[in-house]
Amino acid sequence: MRAKRRNVSERVNAILNSPIQKTLHLLNRERATIIKIKKKAEKYDEKTVLRALKETLIPVSIFSSKQSPLEALVVYLKDKKKLTYHEIGEFLGRNERNVWHSYRKGKKKGPIQINDSYFIPLSLFKNRNLSILEHVVNFLAKNNAKNIAKLLKKDPSTIWAVQSRIKKKQPRIDDYYFNKVFQQISELKEDVQRLEKLGLSPEDVLALDTSEILLAPLSIFRTKLSPLEALVKYLVENKSLRLSEAATALNRDQRTVWVTYKNARQKLPRRLGKGRDILIPVSILTNRRMSVLENLVLWLKEQLKLRYCEIAILLKLDQRTVWTVYSRADRKLKNE
Repeated sequence: MRAKRRNVSERVNAILNSPIQKTLHLLNRERATIIKIKKKAEKYDEKTVLRALKETLIPVSIFSSKQSPLEALVVYLKDKKKLTYHEIGEFLGRNERNVWHSYRKGKKKGPIQINDSYFIPLSLFKNRNLSILEHVVNFLAKNNAKNIAKLLKKDPSTIWAVQSRIKKKQPRIDDYYFNKVFQQISELKEDVQRLEKLGLSPEDVLALDTSEILLAPLSIFRTKLSPLEALVKYLVENKSLRLSEAATALNRDQRTVWVTYKNARQKLPRRLGKGRDILIPVSILTNRRMSVLENLVLWLKEQLKLRYCEIAILLKLDQRTVWTVYSRADRKLKNE
């Protein structure tokens, strides 16, 4: 028996180290962040969101500093974004030497002001039809910013003169720059960048179905609770789902879920699912033609290629019970 358990333990470790389980653990860990990004992004079309997520966003507050607009921008990009002079020149469509001079002059004038009021996309400054200050003022005006002069710490007459110049120039600028997506996306940039480092690109995040990344550890099914009770309790207490959300996720009536949760709490007051374990997509447990246990055993057998004896040890069930459950599930599948 000890040898069997040791073999199962080795098998579990191998599964946990598989690319699929590593990805599931990552998604499980970052689920809240992914949902937050998707909720913010759903107000806009995907193409706009993806473009905005890839933008370098510049806080408008830097243009209220002592530096000239170009100096402030170059100092910010060099010191805060760690870009090289060459990269800054490429972004701004300017000579590298000009960028270097602007940085030196800007640094001599002291620190730049940074706060999170408004953000402007760096790519906008590639359009040389307007000066940097004109771009900033135009961007703020188009985004209905109040009191632009106060925001930029400029005299109102200066802002008026800038706006007059903009009207005369009548620049052609993509409407993409003048929706509120940047103010929404700016709050997500750190999360998006962190997910990218973990291997999840913005495209991956937006393509994810949040129902597919609702995961439960296998260990919750080893308690004295029924599989459904364990699942409901875990979703409500560990994943902070409301009973209505848990009902939707499990494809069950809300009243059934409420009763199930009440029973589960009475049987087992403590929380479930501590430690590293094999993760199960909750979506595979929602086929109502089969019980939760049947769905689970079928997935463990078909997807993870576990033997009956291994499933029995993992779920603390008799091997014959596992065989019966699998046979029943397999038969139901064939009759569908």
